[in-house]
Amino acid sequence: MGLKKSFLLLSLSCLAVAFLLLGAVIFLCRGIENHYPLGGVEILSDGSVVPLPSPTVSQQRILAILNIVQTVSCILFPVGGLIVSVFLFYYLKLKQPISCLQNGIMRIQNNDLDFSLPILSNDEMGQLCAAFEEMRSELLKSNRLLWQQAEERKRLNAAFSHDLRNPITVLKGSVKLLRQGIQDEQTIDRLESYTLRIEQYVEAMSSVQKLEQLSVKPKEI
Repeated sequence: MGLKKSFLLLSLSCLAVAFLLLGAVIFLCRGIENHYPLGGVEILSDGSVVPLPSPTVSQQRILAILNIVQTVSCILFPVGGLIVSVFLFYYLKLKQPISCLQNGIMRIQNNDLDFSLPILSNDEMGQLCAAFEEMRSELLKSNRLLWQQAEERKRLNAAFSHDLRNPITVLKGSVKLLRQGIQDEQTIDRLESYTLRIEQYVEAMSSVQKLEQLSVKPKEI
């Protein structure tokens, strides 16, 4: 049931209870009034007029209080029923989902995505909680993907450094031999080969960095 229907049903229920209580108060006040003389006269069937006993001062005060109670109750009970329905609607439908959303927002602000937001209802607040939970799940997936990419980059850099270590060692040795004037064709070929390998590694790493810097934009199909 949606929030509008829930609020309408709750308001009608509270108003119904309020009017029942109002009817009970009026019935009780009228019953008390019947025990007190109201004064005035009574015209009999033969046309004669008989004066009725008048209420005393204290009885008049009680009757006035009863009238005030009935008048105030006609205003207080319906308004009070609406106010009670608002508070009940908040506590039954809004308080717990809002608290869950606030807690989820605070945990996300603290970079904590390892939690699950409960879906407490099928109304609009439940749909909002479901959308928030889906957003949290997607953020968690993105963070895990970024972590995996960072780990893969570390592994690739370590492998790159390891693969470069041997060619660099050979190049250093070849440079020393060349400086000593040793003309070895095989050494020169090896020097050229390792130089080419280093160049290829550098180009490969440059290509990887360029791919990471590309911006991805959605395109309508």
